[in-house]
Amino acid sequence: MLKISLFLIFTVAKVRAYEITGGSADTLIVAGERLELSCEIDGEYDFCSWSYSDDTWACLTNVNADGEELPCEDQERATITGTEGSCTLGLEDISLDDQGEFTCLVAKIEGTEVVKSVHLINVEVAMPAGVEFGGDI
Repeated sequence: MLKISLFLIFTVAKVRAYEITGGSADTLIVAGERLELSCEIDGEYDFCSWSYSDDTWACLTNVNADGEELPCEDQERATITGTEGSCTLGLEDISLDDQGEFTCLVAKIEGTEVVKSVHLINVEVAMPAGVEFGGDI
């Protein structure tokens, strides 16, 4: 019985090595602005990735790049920054094509397993409206 209890405690502690504790909420942003999304992480992690709607494109960083803003290989307008307590995606010049679901995935390698945590954020893009009157008033 003691062996089973110790095994269960070790297994729970292993899964709880880190977790995403918060981050950006679903967002409405005006087209043309810079979008910044973040995941707040409690504990140690090995790498973080951000992906856009069904993995259309993704960015990856690791904890060793502490605080360095890195360009994303798959998306020229995007950057990713990983720190001890967060992982942030920056996306310049937002357009209607950027509307959709963004996924923050944080992972830690534990022996031969990859333990991960995910945070989903829905982004909606608004176009500025204008009113134009024609003719003589």
